[in-house]
Amino acid sequence: MPKPRVQALLHQRNRQDSRFRRGVRAPARTQRRGRSAYDPKLRKDAGAYYTPVEVVRCQVRLIDDLLVNRLNMPLGFADPGVVTLDPATGTGTYLLGVIEHALKRIKTEQGAGAVAGQATGLARNLYGFELMAGPYAVAELRVSRALRDRGALLPKDGTHVYLTDTLESPDTEPLVLSYYLKPISDQHEKALKVKNSVPVIVCLGNPPYDRHEAATGENKARTGNWVR
Repeated sequence: MPKPRVQALLHQRNRQDSRFRRGVRAPARTQRRGRSAYDPKLRKDAGAYYTPVEVVRCQVRLIDDLLVNRLNMPLGFADPGVVTLDPATGTGTYLLGVIEHALKRIKTEQGAGAVAGQATGLARNLYGFELMAGPYAVAELRVSRALRDRGALLPKDGTHVYLTDTLESPDTEPLVLSYYLKPISDQHEKALKVKNSVPVIVCLGNPPYDRHEAATGENKARTGNWVR
Protein backbone atom coordinates (compact mmCIF):
# COMPACT_ATOMS: atom_id res chain seq x y z
CA MET A 1 0.00 0.00 0.00
CA PRO A 2 1.74 3.21 -1.11
CA LYS A 3 2.16 6.04 1.39
CA PRO A 4 -0.34 8.33 -0.40
CA ARG A 5 -2.90 5.57 0.16
CA VAL A 6 -2.07 5.55 3.88
CA GLN A 7 -2.55 9.31 4.06
CA ALA A 8 -5.87 8.94 2.28
CA LEU A 9 -6.97 6.34 4.83
CA LEU A 10 -6.01 8.61 7.71
CA HIS A 11 -7.83 11.56 6.16
CA GLN A 12 -10.85 9.34 5.56
CA ARG A 13 -10.77 8.15 9.16
CA ASN A 14 -10.71 11.68 10.56
CA ARG A 15 -13.58 12.61 8.28
CA GLN A 16 -15.76 9.62 9.05
CA ASP A 17 -15.29 8.56 12.60
CA SER A 18 -17.03 11.35 14.50
CA ARG A 19 -20.06 11.02 12.23
CA PHE A 20 -19.95 7.23 12.35
CA ARG A 21 -19.84 7.02 16.15
CA ARG A 22 -22.94 9.17 16.36
CA GLY A 23 -24.65 6.60 14.13
CA VAL A 24 -23.82 3.63 16.38
CA ARG A 25 -26.37 2.93 19.12
CA ALA A 26 -26.75 -0.84 19.52
CA PRO A 27 -25.55 -3.92 17.58
CA ALA A 28 -28.95 -4.52 15.97
CA ARG A 29 -29.02 -0.99 14.55
CA THR A 30 -25.33 -0.44 13.96
CA GLN A 31 -25.12 -0.89 10.22
CA ARG A 32 -28.20 1.08 9.19
CA ARG A 33 -27.58 4.04 11.50
CA GLY A 34 -23.85 3.99 10.95
CA ARG A 35 -24.15 4.19 7.21
CA SER A 36 -26.71 7.00 7.46
CA ALA A 37 -24.11 8.99 9.41
CA TYR A 38 -21.54 8.98 6.60
CA ASP A 39 -20.68 12.00 4.57
CA PRO A 40 -23.13 11.50 1.61
CA LYS A 41 -20.52 12.04 -1.11
CA LEU A 42 -17.97 9.82 0.63
CA ARG A 43 -20.60 7.13 1.04
CA LYS A 44 -21.51 7.27 -2.66
CA ASP A 45 -17.86 7.24 -3.76
CA ALA A 46 -17.14 4.25 -1.53
CA GLY A 47 -20.30 2.36 -2.51
CA ALA A 48 -21.17 2.01 1.19
CA TYR A 49 -24.81 0.95 1.29
CA TYR A 50 -26.86 -1.17 3.65
CA THR A 51 -27.45 -4.84 2.74
CA PRO A 52 -30.76 -6.13 4.19
CA VAL A 53 -30.26 -8.91 6.73
CA GLU A 54 -32.85 -11.04 4.90
CA VAL A 55 -30.68 -10.94 1.75
CA VAL A 56 -27.59 -11.88 3.75
CA ARG A 57 -29.34 -14.83 5.40
CA CYS A 58 -30.62 -16.10 2.05
CA GLN A 59 -27.13 -16.01 0.52
CA VAL A 60 -25.62 -17.72 3.56
CA ARG A 61 -28.22 -20.53 3.39
CA LEU A 62 -27.62 -21.06 -0.33
CA ILE A 63 -23.84 -21.29 0.10
CA ASP A 64 -24.21 -23.55 3.13
CA ASP A 65 -26.35 -25.91 1.05
CA LEU A 66 -23.64 -26.05 -1.63
CA LEU A 67 -20.98 -26.78 0.96
CA VAL A 68 -22.96 -29.66 2.43
CA ASN A 69 -24.43 -31.21 -0.71
CA ARG A 70 -21.87 -30.42 -3.42
CA LEU A 71 -18.55 -30.09 -1.62
CA ASN A 72 -19.07 -32.79 1.01
CA MET A 73 -18.61 -30.45 3.97
CA PRO A 74 -21.21 -31.92 6.38
CA LEU A 75 -21.09 -29.01 8.85
CA GLY A 76 -21.29 -26.34 6.17
CA PHE A 77 -19.62 -23.12 7.29
CA ALA A 78 -18.69 -24.76 10.60
CA ASP A 79 -16.71 -27.52 8.88
CA PRO A 80 -13.00 -27.29 9.82
CA GLY A 81 -12.05 -27.27 6.12
CA VAL A 82 -14.16 -24.26 5.22
CA VAL A 83 -12.38 -20.90 5.32
CA THR A 84 -14.62 -17.90 4.63
CA LEU A 85 -13.66 -14.40 3.52
CA ASP A 86 -15.82 -11.31 3.12
CA PRO A 87 -13.71 -9.00 0.91
CA ALA A 88 -15.87 -5.93 1.60
CA THR A 89 -16.89 -6.50 5.21
CA GLY A 90 -18.50 -3.17 6.00
CA THR A 91 -19.89 -3.47 9.53
CA GLY A 92 -19.74 -7.27 9.47
CA THR A 93 -23.28 -8.32 8.52
CA TYR A 94 -22.21 -11.23 6.31
CA LEU A 95 -19.77 -12.62 8.87
CA LEU A 96 -22.45 -12.33 11.54
CA GLY A 97 -24.84 -14.18 9.24
CA VAL A 98 -22.32 -17.00 8.88
CA ILE A 99 -21.78 -17.20 12.64
CA GLU A 100 -25.52 -17.29 13.35
CA HIS A 101 -26.29 -19.92 10.72
CA ALA A 102 -23.30 -22.17 11.37
CA LEU A 103 -23.70 -22.32 15.13
CA LYS A 104 -27.45 -22.77 14.92
CA ARG A 105 -26.74 -25.91 12.88
CA ILE A 106 -24.27 -27.12 15.51
CA LYS A 107 -26.79 -26.61 18.31
CA THR A 108 -29.48 -28.49 16.39
CA GLU A 109 -27.31 -31.40 15.27
CA GLN A 110 -24.81 -31.77 18.13
CA GLY A 111 -26.46 -30.07 21.09
CA ALA A 112 -25.84 -26.83 22.99
CA GLY A 113 -22.72 -28.23 24.66
CA ALA A 114 -20.90 -28.39 21.33
CA VAL A 115 -21.45 -24.76 20.39
CA ALA A 116 -18.54 -23.17 22.26
CA GLY A 117 -15.93 -25.54 20.84
CA GLN A 118 -17.24 -25.19 17.29
CA ALA A 119 -17.43 -21.41 17.71
CA THR A 120 -13.72 -21.41 18.59
CA GLY A 121 -12.94 -23.33 15.40
CA LEU A 122 -15.17 -21.03 13.36
CA ALA A 123 -13.35 -17.98 14.73
CA ARG A 124 -10.11 -19.29 13.22
CA ASN A 125 -11.73 -19.70 9.79
CA LEU A 126 -13.52 -16.35 9.35
CA TYR A 127 -11.78 -13.45 7.60
CA GLY A 128 -12.89 -9.99 6.60
CA PHE A 129 -11.28 -7.12 4.68
CA GLU A 130 -12.55 -3.54 4.96
CA LEU A 131 -11.10 -0.36 3.48
CA MET A 132 -12.90 2.25 5.61
CA ALA A 133 -11.84 2.77 9.21
CA GLY A 134 -15.27 3.39 10.74
CA PRO A 135 -17.03 0.25 9.44
CA TYR A 136 -13.90 -1.82 10.14
CA ALA A 137 -13.92 -0.84 13.82
CA VAL A 138 -17.60 -1.72 14.17
CA ALA A 139 -17.20 -5.03 12.30
CA GLU A 140 -14.34 -6.11 14.53
CA LEU A 141 -16.41 -5.32 17.62
CA ARG A 142 -19.55 -7.06 16.36
CA VAL A 143 -17.78 -10.21 15.16
CA SER A 144 -15.74 -10.63 18.34
CA ARG A 145 -18.84 -10.08 20.48
CA ALA A 146 -20.93 -12.55 18.48
CA LEU A 147 -18.28 -15.24 18.87
CA ARG A 148 -17.64 -14.60 22.55
CA ASP A 149 -21.36 -14.59 23.31
CA ARG A 150 -21.39 -18.16 22.00
CA GLY A 151 -18.45 -19.22 24.13
CA ALA A 152 -15.66 -18.98 21.56
CA LEU A 153 -12.02 -18.53 22.45
CA LEU A 154 -10.73 -16.02 19.91
CA PRO A 155 -7.40 -16.49 18.12
CA LYS A 156 -4.50 -15.01 20.09
CA ASP A 157 -4.26 -12.10 17.65
CA GLY A 158 -8.02 -11.41 17.77
CA THR A 159 -10.60 -11.69 15.05
CA HIS A 160 -9.37 -11.89 11.48
CA VAL A 161 -11.03 -8.66 10.37
CA TYR A 162 -8.44 -6.36 8.83
CA LEU A 163 -8.29 -2.74 7.71
CA THR A 164 -6.91 -3.18 4.21
CA ASP A 165 -7.43 -2.75 0.49
CA THR A 166 -8.78 -6.02 -0.91
CA LEU A 167 -7.72 -5.25 -4.48
CA GLU A 168 -4.12 -4.51 -3.59
CA SER A 169 -1.62 -7.07 -4.86
CA PRO A 170 -0.59 -9.76 -2.37
CA ASP A 171 2.98 -9.19 -3.54
CA THR A 172 3.01 -5.62 -2.23
CA GLU A 173 5.80 -4.81 0.19
CA PRO A 174 4.56 -4.45 3.80
CA LEU A 175 4.26 -0.89 5.02
CA VAL A 176 7.00 0.63 7.14
CA LEU A 177 5.42 3.39 9.20
CA SER A 178 6.16 5.36 12.35
CA TYR A 179 5.35 3.91 15.76
CA TYR A 180 2.17 6.00 15.93
CA LEU A 181 0.90 4.40 12.71
CA LYS A 182 2.10 0.87 13.52
CA PRO A 183 -1.45 -0.52 13.99
CA ILE A 184 -2.15 0.30 10.33
CA SER A 185 1.04 -1.37 9.12
CA ASP A 186 0.27 -4.42 11.28
CA GLN A 187 -3.17 -4.74 9.73
CA HIS A 188 -1.67 -4.42 6.26
CA GLU A 189 0.94 -7.11 6.90
CA LYS A 190 -1.62 -9.56 8.30
CA ALA A 191 -3.90 -9.03 5.31
CA LEU A 192 -1.03 -9.69 2.89
CA LYS A 193 -0.35 -12.99 4.64
CA VAL A 194 -4.00 -13.97 4.24
CA LYS A 195 -3.90 -13.14 0.52
CA ASN A 196 -0.72 -15.14 0.03
CA SER A 197 -1.24 -18.23 2.16
CA VAL A 198 -4.79 -18.75 3.48
CA PRO A 199 -6.78 -21.32 1.40
CA VAL A 200 -10.13 -19.50 1.19
CA ILE A 201 -13.01 -21.78 0.17
CA VAL A 202 -15.90 -19.30 0.37
CA CYS A 203 -15.80 -15.66 -0.69
CA LEU A 204 -19.09 -13.90 -0.01
CA GLY A 205 -20.32 -10.39 0.55
CA ASN A 206 -21.70 -7.34 -1.21
CA PRO A 207 -18.69 -5.43 -2.53
CA PRO A 208 -19.09 -1.81 -3.65
CA TYR A 209 -19.68 -1.17 -7.32
CA ASP A 210 -18.86 2.10 -9.04
CA ARG A 211 -18.71 2.87 -12.75
CA HIS A 212 -15.67 4.63 -14.19
CA GLU A 213 -15.88 6.45 -17.51
CA ALA A 214 -12.34 5.48 -18.40
CA ALA A 215 -9.15 4.21 -16.88
CA THR A 216 -6.53 6.77 -15.95
CA GLY A 217 -2.96 6.44 -14.84
CA GLU A 218 -4.08 6.48 -11.22
CA ASN A 219 -7.01 4.07 -11.33
CA LYS A 220 -5.99 1.77 -14.17
CA ALA A 221 -5.19 -1.14 -11.87
CA ARG A 222 -8.61 -0.87 -10.23
CA THR A 223 -10.82 -0.17 -13.23
CA GLY A 224 -12.65 -2.73 -15.32
CA ASN A 225 -16.05 -3.90 -16.49
CA TRP A 226 -16.89 -5.62 -13.23
CA VAL A 227 -14.23 -4.88 -10.62
CA ARG A 228 -13.50 -1.60 -8.89
